[in-house]
Amino acid sequence: MSNQIWSLFGVVQIFFAIVIGLYFLNLLRGQRSSKQTVHVHSEQEQKKLEDLRRIHLTEPLTAKTRPDSFTDVIGQEEGIKALRAAMCGPNPQHVIIYGPPGVGKTTVARLILEEAKRMPDSPFADDAKFIEVDGATSRFDERGIADPLIGSVHDPIYHGAGAIQEIPGEVKTRGFAKAFVCSDPDLIKFGVTKKVTDVLDKDGLAYEIYSDIKPNPTIENVQSGVAAFKASGADYIIAIGGGSSMDTAKAVGIIINNPEFADVRSLEGVAPTKKPCVPIIAVPTTAGTAAEVTINYVITDVEKKRKFVCVDTHDIPVIAVIDPDMMSSMPKGLTAATGMDALTHAIEGYITKGAWEMTDMFHLKAIEIISRSLRGAVANTQEGREGMALGQYVAGMGFSNVGLGIVHSMAHSLGAVYDTPHGVANAILLPTVMAYNAPCTGEKYREIA
Repeated sequence: MSNQIWSLFGVVQIFFAIVIGLYFLNLLRGQRSSKQTVHVHSEQEQKKLEDLRRIHLTEPLTAKTRPDSFTDVIGQEEGIKALRAAMCGPNPQHVIIYGPPGVGKTTVARLILEEAKRMPDSPFADDAKFIEVDGATSRFDERGIADPLIGSVHDPIYHGAGAIQEIPGEVKTRGFAKAFVCSDPDLIKFGVTKKVTDVLDKDGLAYEIYSDIKPNPTIENVQSGVAAFKASGADYIIAIGGGSSMDTAKAVGIIINNPEFADVRSLEGVAPTKKPCVPIIAVPTTAGTAAEVTINYVITDVEKKRKFVCVDTHDIPVIAVIDPDMMSSMPKGLTAATGMDALTHAIEGYITKGAWEMTDMFHLKAIEIISRSLRGAVANTQEGREGMALGQYVAGMGFSNVGLGIVHSMAHSLGAVYDTPHGVANAILLPTVMAYNAPCTGEKYREIA
C-alpha cells in the first residue's frame, strides 16, 4: 500500500513539473514573440519613413515648385491660417515655419509679413524681413503629404545675467501703460520680486502686484486674479516666478481677452479661444517648467482633487527674460526638484511617439546642458545657474511641439491629490517609467546616456 502511495505521489510530481515547464516555455516564447513584434514594427516604421522620404525627393507636393502666390500653395491651409493668426493679430509673434522644399514656406512667409506690415499699429518696420534657413526638416502624414508645423516663439528672448534691465525698454517700445505683476508670496517675502519692481520704479513705470498664488494654482486663484486685473487698470502682465506664477498669469490673461471662457474649467484641453491673451512678459525664477516658452498651463481643481492641462497657442508670453540672477535665491531642494522637471521634459519629449528630427535636436541638447549644470546649480554656482536657465528653456522649445508622457500624467495626479511638488513627483516616477518604456524606445536610451 505504501509503495502505491509513493508511486502515485511520484506521478503527481512529474505532472506538476511538466505543467510548470510548459508554463515557463510559453512565457519565454511570448517574450521572444513580443521582442520580435517590436523589432518588426520598428523595421516597418523605418521603411515607411524611407518611402515617404523618397516621395519627398521625387514627387512635387505643390502645383508649382517654388510657388509665387497663395493660389499655388497646395495643402497648407491650416498652416497659413495659424501663421496669419500669429503675425496679423493684435499681439504679433515671431514664428518658425518648417516643411520640405517647394511647399511654399518662403512665399507664405513673405506674403503674410506684408499683410502684417499693413495692419493698424503694426510693430513691423517697413523694411522688416524674415530669416530663411536652409536644410529644412520635413514630416509627412500617412498619405505622404507635408505636415506643416508652425511653432510660435516669443518676439525677443533676453538671456543672461542682468537681463531684467531690458524690461523697461520693451514696455516703452510697446506702449504699455501699467503692469499687473503676478508673483507668489514667498518671492515677495524674500525680495526676488523686488528685483524687477525696482527696475520698473527706476523708470517710473506703473504696476500693481497680485500675489494670491499657490504652488499648484487653483481655479479660485485664477478667478481672484481675473477680478484683480480688471480692478487694476493694467494692460499687460509681468509673471515673476516658477510654473505657478506663469500658469496663473496665462489663465488670467486668456480669460480677460476671452471672457466667454470665464468658467476656468472650460479651458481644459485645447480651448477654441479667439484672441491672444493679455501681453505677458515672463521672468522665470526657477529652472524647470519652461512655462515662459510653452503653450501649456496647469490648474488644480480642488473640489474634484484633480489637475487639468490647458493647451492654447494664444497664451504664449510675448517676451521671455531668462535671467539666472533671478534664480540664485532658490534653495537647494527646489533647485534639484525643478531641475528634475526640466530633465524629465527633455527625456519624455525625446522618446514620445510624436518626436522627430527637429525636436530631437532640442531634447538631446537640453539633456546635455542639464546633465552638466544641475549639480552646479544646486551648489549655487553662476555657471550652474546659467546652464540650467538655458537647458530648461531649450527643453521647453522641444516638448511644446510634441508633448510629454506618463511621467507627467501621473505626476499631475500626485500633485492634485497629495500636493506633491511637481519636480519631486517627476523624479520619483521617471526611473520606473523609463524601465516600462524601454522595450519600445529603440536606441534612444543609448543616445540619452
